[in-house]
This record gives sequence, structure tokens and C-alpha cells, in this order.
Amino acid sequence: MADEKLIARAEEALAAGPLDEAELARRLYGAAGDVTLWRPLLRRLLSGHDGFERTADGRWSLAAHDDPPLLLAGRRTRASGGRLVALAAAPADEGSRTWRWLFLPDRTVPGYVRRSARLDDDSALEAVPFAEVADEIESLLARRDVLVLDPGLPDALARELELCGRPRPRNAFLLLGQEELRRSSGKLDLPRLRASLGLAPFASDELASELEVLLRLADGVWARDAASTREYAGRRERLRREAASLPESPGVYLFRDGSGRALYVGSAVNLRRRVLSYFGGQIELTRGMRGLLESTSSLEAVVLGTHLEAVVEEARLIAGLRPKYNVQVATTGGEAWLRVGAEPPVNVVQVSKGPRGDPALYLGPLPNRSAVEAVASVLAELWGFRRRGGSAQTCEESLARLGELRALLREPERFLEEVRARLRDRERSLSLRRRAELASLVRRTERLVMAGELLPEGAVQGDALVARLDPNEGLLSLVVVRGRLPVACARLAPEDAAALRERLADLLSVAPEPGRADGCWSPVVARWLHRHRADPLVVLSPGDPSEVACAIERGLETVREAEAESELEEWPPDEWDQQ
Repeated sequence: MADEKLIARAEEALAAGPLDEAELARRLYGAAGDVTLWRPLLRRLLSGHDGFERTADGRWSLAAHDDPPLLLAGRRTRASGGRLVALAAAPADEGSRTWRWLFLPDRTVPGYVRRSARLDDDSALEAVPFAEVADEIESLLARRDVLVLDPGLPDALARELELCGRPRPRNAFLLLGQEELRRSSGKLDLPRLRASLGLAPFASDELASELEVLLRLADGVWARDAASTREYAGRRERLRREAASLPESPGVYLFRDGSGRALYVGSAVNLRRRVLSYFGGQIELTRGMRGLLESTSSLEAVVLGTHLEAVVEEARLIAGLRPKYNVQVATTGGEAWLRVGAEPPVNVVQVSKGPRGDPALYLGPLPNRSAVEAVASVLAELWGFRRRGGSAQTCEESLARLGELRALLREPERFLEEVRARLRDRERSLSLRRRAELASLVRRTERLVMAGELLPEGAVQGDALVARLDPNEGLLSLVVVRGRLPVACARLAPEDAAALRERLADLLSVAPEPGRADGCWSPVVARWLHRHRADPLVVLSPGDPSEVACAIERGLETVREAEAESELEEWPPDEWDQQ
């Protein structure tokens, strides 16, 4: 397991280009000074793996490979997180052999489909546990691009490998035939897909039919134009090297096409780690961003001092550029809060734009209006609150119910236990359809509670100071938020306590400009502050500069201790023994 982590680390380091042994030893083993003792260990590690090679000048680099892509078809259980029951693979060059496996199903997983994927040589195949052929499958996948029709197949394969104690495959899984599938409501309709490609109907071997469809699609996408394939592979590797050279700092990144038009805009706490994640192959499967890398010609990144600045800049860019692959809509309206009123005779739950200063309980800001509706429906159904109505007066009975709910929300586990208990009692009087709808709303409410989205004590008022220590430059970035808008920024050395207090006094005296045009971004800032209110370097409602400076110093100590502990955890015990 330690070698696998080092191999993964070496692949990430060499993605940006060849490195000499000294630099690579420092990155993999944390070696300092003379690395003579580490060179034999490094050579044994990399020489035993066919993914690496030494250049003429003695440096290490990722091994080049010209193997054709691998076509992969499979059948898995219908249940969520289903297990593989059959798998077939073939290289994307006609006339080559095909590998087929049948797997013994795990009887503890419910919901198995009837296996209609009868293979031609089924009689010669024996169903075996996945672990018995894991080595063969891993060697077949080694450093190949993989073409699939089923978006869930890569995750199912990765789960089987992980259950055998092996790492997830690092291949690039490319989905083919998605335009044709979208025409058939996104379902894998092999007969219709074969007809659209001009292929004859198949008899019973669905896996063989799926491989044939993949081969035909690969002819159009891969094999027909080898020059464009090589150009795409080179462009993808160039973009990956650019991503590997990004700093580990907060910022905004943009994917652009050949004409310079923005395809996707995102923000990140760590630009390098976030952008590199797009080249792992899984991002297009899990986020519905198929075709992004194929359309991307250039990568652009803007480094900012804090993640809060990055989030605000991301919202501005999405609203202005309207990128093709961004599904977010810029927040320009009011905020989404849930108001539980104390009006007689029954408490009322309703959507609100923000606290009004009355005795009601305000929860939020929630991520969007649909989240407000989900929580409101749960409270109305399980606590008997009304969704509309009420008066400007309050009564003791309503205030008492409000106090009980407020106390429950301060203890998330207890609140969720109460929700589940009320749901069990209520289910007996509901229809099957309404019971399923309510269970779905309860699950969403549980996620919001556990994520800390509900804030029973009231709103984050929007006045805050956000700090971040740059580990590379050693400078402290400060952002002051007034009226839910960033109004002032600064960077300074954190060691000078007097200068820090003096700079804080200047920053905290800045007020937002009246009628500022970008006031529509205040919901973005409010949500960010709400989600990060417990961070050690976020100071809500800052007052005296000396007190704020002390809070920042305590936060810096907390961050340094957490980083030191995480560095210790990265070293397995056997590597510590070697060190």
C-alpha cells in the first residue's frame, strides 16, 4: 500500500515533465540535503513499474505508450452501488482478442437483474470471484484510455478493485455514444443505437454487441482520424502539465475553446489540486461535463488571496460569460431563509428574504429556494405547522413550540432522531406516494442539518474578517466584509504583531460604498460566511483590532497544528522506519 501511494505521488509529480532523481526523491520521500541514500530506493520503486522510464540524461519521466484504447462493456446489479456480474474488454483494433469474465455475485446485495448477457462461449467460462482475476484486469487496463457506453461502469469497476484492496484505476474513461443515447431519453437502447450506426441486429450476446458498437464509434472518433487523435492526446497532456504547474492557492480557473470563449468557470481553495482532478477521467462521469476536455484549447487561472474572493469572482464571471458547461445561475435575487413564526394559534413556516427583527426563528441562508421548500414541508408535515397565514401577534403557546424547536436544532443528532420518530408515526396515515415524497424531503433535511446549513441562533450578519496564510510566501491575506460585501483587502507578514494591529485598524474602518453596483453578490458572500463560520481564520462581527488580532493569532496556531498532524499522517509506519 505504501508503494502504491508513492507510485501515485510519482505520477502526479512527473505529469508536468521529467525530473532528476534528487528532486523526485525530495518530493516522494521528503528527503533533504544529500539524497544519495534515497537513490537506490527510488530506482527500485520506479524500475519495477512499467509506467516510468529514464531519459538519456538520467531523469525520470512517465513512459510513453501507443497502445490502442480499450473497449469495455459490462453488466452490473440494478441496486445503488451495484456489483459487477459480467465484464468484456477488447482493444480498439479489429481482429484482436477479446477478454470475458463472469463473476460470482455477492448475495448480500439485493436487486440483481436477470443476466441476459449470454456470451458465445458461456459454456467455457466459469463464474469466479473478482479477486481471482483482478491482476489480469489491472494489467489489461495499465495506462490505457478506456471507452465505455455505460457511465456507471467505471465506478462499479473501481469499487470491485477497492474491495480487493487495490487502488482505483487512474485511466481516462471516455464516454461514447452520448448524443445517440440522449435521443433515446438517456437509456442504453442497444438495438436503436445499432440501427443508427448501420449495424445489423444482434441475437443474444449483449456484451459482444456493445463491444461492436464501441468499435464502430471508436472508428469515427478514434481510429478514423489518427492525426486528430494524436493532437487531442498532446493537447490534453499539455493542459495537464499546465494544471500541474498551478500554485496551491485559492483562485478562479477557466477552460477556454479555440476561439477564446469560456467553456467552464470554477473556484478552488487549491487551484492545482482542483484543476488536476479534471484529468482523472471520473469528473466527466460524475458531473455531467462530457466533452469539456475535448473542447478545451487553453487553461487560465487567476490567483486570489482567499477562497471568499474566489467565490465572488466566480459568480461574477459566470454571470458575465455564461459558460456552456456551468449549470449554476448567478444569484441576483434575494436570499433564501426559512422563517418559523410565533403567530397564534399555530406556528407558520414560510420563505423569507432575511431576518426582520421579530421573535420568529430564522434558518439559513439555505443554498436555494428548493432547500427552503424541503425543510418547510418537513416541519409543516411532522410538526403540524401551517405554510401560510398568521398575524402580527404572538402567543405563549407558539413561543413555547418555537423554543422547543430552537433547542432541538442546536443538537443536530437529537433533532434528526425526533424527525425520524415523527416520520414513523406519521407514515401510517399517508399514502405510499406521499410517504415516498416525505421520506425524500426528510433525507434532504438531514443532509442540510449535518452540513451545518441550518443556523438556529440567527443569521450571520455579514460583517466579518477572513484571513488566510500563504504557506509558500508566508504572507497573511485579509479580507474585510461589511454589509455582506468584501470592501477591503491586504497582505502582510503575520510575525509583526504591531503592524498587524495597525493594519487591522485601517481595514476595519472601511465602510461599503453606498449604492454599490455589485450588491447582488451579497447572497454569495452570506452563504460562504455561513458555511465557514467555524473556520479558525474567520472572525464574525469583528470589533476591537486588538481582539481581532488575538483571534487571528489563535487561528494561525490552530491551522499550523492541523497541518503538522496531517503531515504526520501522510507517512505510513513502514516509511517512518525507513526514514
